[in-house]
Amino acid sequence: MRTLTAAVAALSVFALAGPAFAQYGADRRAPKNAATPELPQCAKPLGRAAIKEPQNKWWTQYGLGSPEVLIKLFAGRSNCLIIVDRGAGLAMQREEAVRLEAALARLPPLQGDVLRLRYFQGHTLEQVAGKLGVTREAIVWQMQLGLKQLRRWLAEPPPQLPQ
Repeated sequence: MRTLTAAVAALSVFALAGPAFAQYGADRRAPKNAATPELPQCAKPLGRAAIKEPQNKWWTQYGLGSPEVLIKLFAGRSNCLIIVDRGAGLAMQREEAVRLEAALARLPPLQGDVLRLRYFQGHTLEQVAGKLGVTREAIVWQMQLGLKQLRRWLAEPPPQLPQ
């Protein structure tokens, strides 16, 4: 009777431990498909891509996070695509536009007007001179002074907001 009890106990231990061994990879059987797909590698990037989450976030019904991070990771490791972050890029453009407008406002009025007419409205030097009632040479001089000052101001780090 003892041997029967010991045999049943040993079999139940092995039967119960089988799923645990399989779960943690301790079983010696080969998986059904032993080939793991390799991530393609590119010598140089083939192009750029932006990732935009769809309106229907299908992954939430499965309790998963956005696949954006994995897509960026795979794209970076394969070196086939350069992922462009459109949201951060647009925010940066807006910040730079605000900084540029603030710097233009600091310039003397003639320099600010010259730069706005020339670069933002696309007027020729002659058109700017005619609108402002000064010579072409004065426009060139004011443009040079204004650009030099703008470069200096915009090279400074943006002011930090108090926390």
